[in-house]
Amino acid sequence: MTIMTDLQQTEQVFKNIEGALAAVGSSLKDVIRSRVFIPYLEHKHPILDVIAKRYRGILPVSTIVSGPLGNPDFKIEIEVQWKSRAFTLISLMWP
Repeated sequence: MTIMTDLQQTEQVFKNIEGALAAVGSSLKDVIRSRVFIPYLEHKHPILDVIAKRYRGILPVSTIVSGPLGNPDFKIEIEVQWKSRAFTLISLMWP
């Protein structure tokens, strides 16, 4: 198994989130809150660069938390909440 880098995992997490949002007729533009979980705070800068790029112009409320994740290979988990016509508030979390 190939272990992805912090950047690769962050990009993949956003692809997963975008796919799930698209499946319910939403997009990243609908995200109102984001929680980012990383195991090592010293790895935050490349991850935050990707997040800033993806959320440019959207500006959801965002929090970053550092602590152990469910699997030692995980570099990032992101939980998002968004507003849509069909749902008032939804949460997703992806490793």
